[in-house]
Amino acid sequence: MRIELTGRMLPARGEFAIYGAISDRGTFVDDASWPTVRTLLGGNGTIRITVGPQGRWEIIDGTVTYAGLHGRGGEAGLYSDTIDITMSGTVSQ
Repeated sequence: MRIELTGRMLPARGEFAIYGAISDRGTFVDDASWPTVRTLLGGNGTIRITVGPQGRWEIIDGTVTYAGLHGRGGEAGLYSDTIDITMSGTVSQ
C-alpha cells in the first residue's frame, strides 16, 4: 500500500490518495501530539495512524470499510512549509 500526502504545515493538513491493496482519496489532518496521530478522512471511511520516530507509522483504528484494518510501514519525503510525503507499508484486515 502507498499513501501520498500533499498539504501545508502548522497545523499539518491537506489531501491524500491511497494506492495498492486499498484505493481511496480525501483529506488528512495531523494532531499536535507525539507520536503524531494522523487522521485520513476518505470516501470509504476514516483511518487513524500514529507516526513516530524515523517516520515509522502504524494504523490504530478505522471506520466503515476500514474497521479492523491493521498495517505499518515507513514514510519519506518533505516537511517544510508544505508537505509532500509518501507512506508505504503493508495492510491486512
